[in-house]
Amino acid sequence: MAAAFKKFRSEDILSLYKSAYNTKIPWKEVFEEETENYFSIFEKATNCSRSLVLSSVLSLTSTLCGPNTKVTVGDNSYSTVLNQYIVAVCAPGGGKTNTYYKVIDPVVEKIKEKHGIAIQLEAYTTAGLQKHQLNNQGYGIITCDEGHRFLSSVNVKQSKGEGERSLLCKMWGGKGDSSILVTGTRGFSKTSMSCCLFIQPQPLLSELCQLGGDDGLMDRFLFCVAKPVFNTTAITKANVPLLRDTKLQSFENVMNNIYEEHLAGKHYKLSADAESVFDGLIDSYSDYMNAKYGSDHEEDKENETPNLNISLDESEMMTSKDTIHILRLAAVLHVFQHSFSCGLNDGCYTPTPLEITKSRLKQAMVLYNSLSQQKSLFVQAIASCDRDTPALHLKPVATFRDRVAKAMCKSCGPFVTIRQLQKRLKRSLAENIKSKFP
Repeated sequence: MAAAFKKFRSEDILSLYKSAYNTKIPWKEVFEEETENYFSIFEKATNCSRSLVLSSVLSLTSTLCGPNTKVTVGDNSYSTVLNQYIVAVCAPGGGKTNTYYKVIDPVVEKIKEKHGIAIQLEAYTTAGLQKHQLNNQGYGIITCDEGHRFLSSVNVKQSKGEGERSLLCKMWGGKGDSSILVTGTRGFSKTSMSCCLFIQPQPLLSELCQLGGDDGLMDRFLFCVAKPVFNTTAITKANVPLLRDTKLQSFENVMNNIYEEHLAGKHYKLSADAESVFDGLIDSYSDYMNAKYGSDHEEDKENETPNLNISLDESEMMTSKDTIHILRLAAVLHVFQHSFSCGLNDGCYTPTPLEITKSRLKQAMVLYNSLSQQKSLFVQAIASCDRDTPALHLKPVATFRDRVAKAMCKSCGPFVTIRQLQKRLKRSLAENIKSKFP
């Protein structure tokens, strides 16, 4: 793996990384004001990038909601677990280790000390995954301050024919690895396994080159790219008292409450108006699939079955998992925001409402839009690099704003509807890769 790192030019990596973290998360549109303010103070007081903190709390929340918690659409017509796989990308010295030890590690230790559950996975093997889940009632989180170790382990084991990748895909869907024997059931049937992998841009690109395949593993990951944070002593000293004045010095109590509230599992559902918005997302994806694989063209074969597997060698990012990601994010934001607000205000925790509002769903849509744009930049760059040269040159890729402008210019006027724009933006992203450096 180390040899592969040298194939990428450092200036290319830096340019790509800057493009990704400059695709900013609109914090005020994702969180309530009190939460957004707290994240800002926490970042300045602790030097923990709020993007890395966000990755941490999303993964922890989904893990601690447990294997029996689900979010449902309609009259139980569709439901999914809350499991989140997140890659948190940041440059060396940008706060990955700091965030891990200030946000994730204290929660892991508190849950272990108070409830006897060791949520953090230690052994990255099929046997290790199975043993961990059996010993910890289906709870689990894959995390460390250097996540490339995990990705490298998965790649190496896959090349040897071992099945960690397929098991990871199953666990993202909340399913375990069990078999029925004469003596009973062996293995585990349900899991809330989630991931928060802190990783640098360079090793991430190297691992992405090896992660191609048609099993959809990378479709299950969200990317959150953080700008390095290291504040001046004046900024830190000014914000430490502000953090101390809040009722939350860390996320331990918030996460412990989430764990205790969801011990028996809870079933969340979208409100009627939120469901109407979500139905629109499903219809939009249906339009896309019909346009791509519809049978109204002469060249279509009567019984042709389209291959919907998306790999890193292909350039399209639109998959059916987009809607699943948004639904899960809405549920995770809903649970976290409620518990966090209780802890921040009076420390008196109340049950989380079972209904997810339209505004919360829209917050999830805004957040997913930013995270998917950041991810697409990395995937496009890998897909467009010239592998025949001694040094791989990552071609700069178009930002979302560039893509929107280009799509509008290509559309027939005088007006462009949102639906028309969506269809153009879902076409091959290869068209949007810039062929030359500016």
